[in-house]
Amino acid sequence: QMSKLLLRGTNLGEEGARALASALEKMPEMSKLDLSYNILGAEGARALVPALERMAEMSELDLSGTDLGAEGARALAPALERMPQMSKLLLDEMPTKEIYPLIPEEVMMDGWKATLHYVWKLREQGEVK
Repeated sequence: QMSKLLLRGTNLGEEGARALASALEKMPEMSKLDLSYNILGAEGARALVPALERMAEMSELDLSGTDLGAEGARALAPALERMPQMSKLLLDEMPTKEIYPLIPEEVMMDGWKATLHYVWKLREQGEVK
């Protein structure tokens, strides 16, 4: 059983995300997924949602530099709620003002230890309250 999949910077786009989603649906034990620096966009994010919703063991998800935008973040939010083991969520190079408000409050507060790396960095710099 595969528990980690690292696909950083592999030019994965919308079509690739759909194909990947099909494979990931058969891997609910996945604990680490790195899709950073691919061109997923909102449609790619939407395609991944059904697979991600089944991954209750997911503890680390890297979506840095994937150009999700507000639409993609909104699509992913329900899947994130179903990941109780999540301890690290990386969203570097995301437009904070678009994405941060879309992370469900109950996900942020209900024992979910997400490391919203981009938000905390900006908070420390005083750019986000």
